[in-house]
Amino acid sequence: MASTREKLIDWLGDLPDNAEIGIEDIYLMAMVGSRAQSFMVGDLSDESIDNDLQTVIRRRGEMKERMREINEAGAGIGTTEGVMVVTFEGYVRGVPELFTNDVTEAFRFKDRKQADDFITEFADELLNPQVLRPPVGCGSFSLAVLIVTASPEYS
Repeated sequence: MASTREKLIDWLGDLPDNAEIGIEDIYLMAMVGSRAQSFMVGDLSDESIDNDLQTVIRRRGEMKERMREINEAGAGIGTTEGVMVVTFEGYVRGVPELFTNDVTEAFRFKDRKQADDFITEFADELLNPQVLRPPVGCGSFSLAVLIVTASPEYS
């Protein structure tokens, strides 16, 4: 049986800063000096893993399809607006991969409302989504800085 996040955080919090942590079978092992401490992580059931994986694949496919629909609806309509969505996984890209770390490959939504609607539709699948407008005349900006400085509300 799998463990919980809270139990893992408690165990990690009790370890000294210099502990080396690794994996051994179903245990996390911490080496503290010459002694070892273990934390049983446990196994997720095959059924749980299959169901969760299928759900993730299906929802990511739905996100890609929604971006394709947005792109087709806006074909031929020029705009100087354009915003991007960035998450802990990277910039939302669409195809062929859902995320990228390259700002030039990011999917451009026509405006903040369209990006906010996308985030609302897929809120459970996006990790810390932020709507960003690239600075005028700036070809790129740092993903790491954006994640660190982003407020809980959209920037």
